[in-house]
Amino acid sequence: MTEKLKILILEDEETDARLLIDELEQAGFAFECRVAKTGAEFVKLLQGKASAVFPFDLVLADHSLPGYDALAALGEVQRRGLDAPFIVVTGSLADEEAVECLRQGATDFLLKDRMKRLGPAVTRALSERRERQERDRMQEEVNRSRAAAAAALRKANATLEARIAERTRELVEANDRLTAEVAERQRAQQALQQTQKLQATGRLAAGVAHHFNNLLTIVMGSVEMALQGVTDERSRRRLTIALQASERGAGLTRQLLSFARKQMIRPELVEPSGRLADIGALFAGVLRSDVTVEAEVPEDLWSIFVDISELELAVLNLAFNARDAMPEGGKLTLRAANQNLDGEYDLTGRFVMIELADTGVGIAPDVLPRVFDPFFTTKEAGAGGGLGLSQVHGFAHQAGGAIDIESMPGEGTTIRIFLPAAQATPLARPVGSAAPRSGRPALGRILVVDDDVEVAEVAANMLQHHGFVVVQTHRAADAMALLDGGEMVDLVLSDIVMPGGMNGIELAEALRKKFPDLPILLATGHSDSVKDAAARGLQIITKPFLSSDLFERVNGLLQPAA
Repeated sequence: MTEKLKILILEDEETDARLLIDELEQAGFAFECRVAKTGAEFVKLLQGKASAVFPFDLVLADHSLPGYDALAALGEVQRRGLDAPFIVVTGSLADEEAVECLRQGATDFLLKDRMKRLGPAVTRALSERRERQERDRMQEEVNRSRAAAAAALRKANATLEARIAERTRELVEANDRLTAEVAERQRAQQALQQTQKLQATGRLAAGVAHHFNNLLTIVMGSVEMALQGVTDERSRRRLTIALQASERGAGLTRQLLSFARKQMIRPELVEPSGRLADIGALFAGVLRSDVTVEAEVPEDLWSIFVDISELELAVLNLAFNARDAMPEGGKLTLRAANQNLDGEYDLTGRFVMIELADTGVGIAPDVLPRVFDPFFTTKEAGAGGGLGLSQVHGFAHQAGGAIDIESMPGEGTTIRIFLPAAQATPLARPVGSAAPRSGRPALGRILVVDDDVEVAEVAANMLQHHGFVVVQTHRAADAMALLDGGEMVDLVLSDIVMPGGMNGIELAEALRKKFPDLPILLATGHSDSVKDAAARGLQIITKPFLSSDLFERVNGLLQPAA
């Protein structure tokens, strides 16, 4: 029966030690082992009686432990003259550290994520040990019979040289693999950091947009109401300018929410061939005469399910960027194609690729990773807000796709959007898309629920302007208490996001159970709960809204169906 190997493992992580043992078992070795978690335990197992009771045939050592390392352990083994192969096992190891381990006398080294090498490495180390012992034995025979031993020694040396050459080749290959793995790991780390940065920026942008939409609701509503009673032309002009500026601010928040993938979208089934052809034709009217436009859009593109206004805005944003990148003119090419992806860009399945390529100045490599950051721009001050590419990035990912960019200075830029092909069955009707019913308003009592007192006041003024009686509360619990106490209302208008206790969706569900015939309209500037509200069949109006918008939605819910 083959004698079991005796193995000493230096590893402070129990999970990693278990992995080593499992790998040795799977490689078919018969062995006993001792595990030392610290340098002190390791030294103790090498000393005196412990070493005599359990003479080790092999040492496996983690490269770095708290207060100890593999080189220190190797020194202990060498000082005691123990003839046991010493293999360094590590999570990561720089080239210089690996070379130093081998220079100090380590038999081999391997990475923990390449544990399949453990079995061959141990086999090779034990084989080399046997050869070394055999060589030593033959050297002793040389002392007894130099002539006979010389021939055997030459043969052993020749074998050893061949093995050294083979081992050198293996080490060179291992070093090349390690270098490639390090480079790939750095690339992946950079990509991960960029993704995390964009996600963090997106969360910040969404939070800012949410609060900004509340402020815009107050400003736009107040200015609109003020306009109703102003007859002086100069004052009306000033108020109109303020209202238009507020609406531009609302557009800015939509871009921020699009970048953050929090924009409330209204997707529909789109045949992109015709739409893209129309957009390509539109380029001639918005680009300069020195920019030539070519469109290569096949007629058999797969259908996609997207918000068509967001798609058009994304393509136009890319066209405007391309125009600005060609100050002396050039060519812009719009292409599209059906593509089956299998892991490219982290996508799998059927996708429609939309590509815009320009012959402009291109983008420097150090700038390229930042082009999708919000408010980042290479244009002159006042020439752009830095949200165009951010909007395109957010649109692509919110639609379930991806975006890719290639550019070199002086060689132009190519940007590709990948959008998933539509399934055979269209998705549910988009949030808040029900058309308001026409007719005169049904006068009634409206309960307005919003934790922002000023927003609630503006909404109340809008409704009162149209002839409704308004009751206000600022917490969902207070609204429930009013209705439970007998307050009679014809409709509830509630914000979705309300801190502390019940939110708007929970209020709507509670009202549905107690008052199933009571119409409910939810308002939000941004909320992660929008999809949840849509799935429950709840009606939503987006902030900021004008008095006319609110009137149409409320009137549509109160008027009986035609």
